[in-house]
Amino acid sequence: MYFVSFNGNVYTADLSAEAPAFGKPWPLLAADDAKGGWKPGGYQLFTLHAATQRLYIGMHPRSREGSHKTPAAEIWTIDLARHKRIARAPGQNALAMTITQGSQPVLYALDAAKSGVVALDPARNLKQLARMDNVSENAVQLEAHQ
Repeated sequence: MYFVSFNGNVYTADLSAEAPAFGKPWPLLAADDAKGGWKPGGYQLFTLHAATQRLYIGMHPRSREGSHKTPAAEIWTIDLARHKRIARAPGQNALAMTITQGSQPVLYALDAAKSGVVALDPARNLKQLARMDNVSENAVQLEAHQ
């Protein structure tokens, strides 16, 4: 299991044994990112593609106390094995996101500005595949099934 703090730290928990085991937290933010005030934000702010071990997380700059619900200015792709950001893409004003778990995953984001759902291709740096606007008036939990 993965958890992400507002300060940009990733926490892990292994719940497969009788007693949980917690890993050492590690930061999403490089020094330059921290200087820019980048922090995670949204209601459902990250999603994980299990097979590729890629974490997709909505980020916003110039964070401040209370900005944890700010829509994504960018979506960062994190390689969980290396604990390193490997890509940045436009954030689609995402408040919530989810990803399908197949061999050709699709990331779906809820665009807070246009009340829309956007389909993005992780294989092509989150290139937009499709969108449908004016379908949601509030943040909802997104769940993808194949």
